[in-house]
Amino acid sequence: MDAYQGFTYSPSKTHSSTLVSIAPLRGKTPSLEKTALSSIIVLTPSKRQVSSSAESGSPSKKIGGNKVGNVLELESQFDLVPNSQNKEFLESLAKSKHFKLPYSLVQDGRAEGPPAGDWSLLTKLFPRTFDILVYPPYLIIRVRELPPKPWPFTVGNLPLHLTTDPNSNGFEKGHLARGPMVLQEFNLQRETPFSKDVLFRAARHLNEYGPKIRDLFWFGGCWVATTLEETDSKAVPRRIAGSPVYFKSAAEDPELDPAALRRKAPQGLDYDDTDYLSESNTLLRPGIMLASSLIKGNKNGQTKDEWKSTTSGIMVANDKGEIFITVATHGFENDGLVYHPNPLTGRVIGRVVDVLPGTDISIVKLESGLEYLNETFGTAENPAGDTLSGLAPGFAPHTRTYDMLSMNNPFSGSCDGSILGVGLRLEGSNASYVLHEWLLLDNGEKTPIDGSCGSPVLDNQAGVLGLFRFKKNENNQCICVAATELRNFNYEFYGGRHRS
Repeated sequence: MDAYQGFTYSPSKTHSSTLVSIAPLRGKTPSLEKTALSSIIVLTPSKRQVSSSAESGSPSKKIGGNKVGNVLELESQFDLVPNSQNKEFLESLAKSKHFKLPYSLVQDGRAEGPPAGDWSLLTKLFPRTFDILVYPPYLIIRVRELPPKPWPFTVGNLPLHLTTDPNSNGFEKGHLARGPMVLQEFNLQRETPFSKDVLFRAARHLNEYGPKIRDLFWFGGCWVATTLEETDSKAVPRRIAGSPVYFKSAAEDPELDPAALRRKAPQGLDYDDTDYLSESNTLLRPGIMLASSLIKGNKNGQTKDEWKSTTSGIMVANDKGEIFITVATHGFENDGLVYHPNPLTGRVIGRVVDVLPGTDISIVKLESGLEYLNETFGTAENPAGDTLSGLAPGFAPHTRTYDMLSMNNPFSGSCDGSILGVGLRLEGSNASYVLHEWLLLDNGEKTPIDGSCGSPVLDNQAGVLGLFRFKKNENNQCICVAATELRNFNYEFYGGRHRS
């Protein structure tokens, strides 16, 4: 049995004050951020001497990159033979967010098995493993008995689905299509990189020659389409650009009703409802709590005040040079008033002046005298915070499936995630296709909650990949609208600081 050397990296407690500037911390740390895992285990097949921080040349850099702004330092180093009796190994595994293997299960945005089909290392990570497979978008490990939580978010750069169910795949793709093969001039399995051109061609082909679709996503190895009506499997192409196609009807995957979203901040959890405005401070930033006007609710025959809570987005400019911020459209009432942090204890900070059809993005003009800065709050893991760098393209070579991302808002706190899929959704009264990303977000044992809507989703270079829209029912898969959609309405990212 092969021996390996393990390295555990954790956020630096000593580098933050000397290597990076300190961004303001939140007034209150959300519960979900407090329980989030932050360590990374790197496994290598040979012994080597490493430095005390994850700099160039260390196992961490060679096997997987780290988010810009984060500084990691070596916490522990040990020799091990992965097996169910190795206590040190299992303890390290239980506190690590990412488990880096000597190889990656992701190549150019595609999920792949281990080199030479050697599954031996993977089968020894968890006790009593009886089945293991790469089934995009997950690495599925099936065990006789689940180990105590928390579990790693990714293994070998691929999201982990750990289960005792021999039939669970972590993601219901739908039915395997049985129609003709189309777009055979492309091969997404090998030669052809996934691109916006291939995506739009696939959507147009489906709507012209097959069933009308509500959405179509590429999951780094297969397509998943949602049809507007029940459809025979032979009407849907079995392969598009050399890759298998799955489909399900809209009735099998109902849309989330925005009207059903929480009308006030969630109870039983700590969340950041800090009022960041005062006589001495007029500066706001992405990731603060926003709220709608009061709504009269009724519970047990009693009338009570309620409101919708969401998260502030990014600062943008129109083609006239006027400066605004983005918010989630469904989070506000017809009066367009935007409160911070809520309408009971806070104040109006702006008004909706434009609604971008099909995107769930609205544009807000801040009240005179308020400032906004496109920088996030600092965290224990990333004390410098993130200075947003612009709108990030959602396609190769800049962005690929399974790339890591992050989000920081007053409800979920700072959390990591992975891009599961990139695709199109049929949106708006003009039935146009709008680019979206399908995400998997993780914060320890919990998942993002409703107030996250509107929050910027960032790539590893602090580029704005998307704006959070909603979480899928009963899991931690989420949908965000691509930030580049702003350009279709003549809005562009605005960096720096601005006073209204």
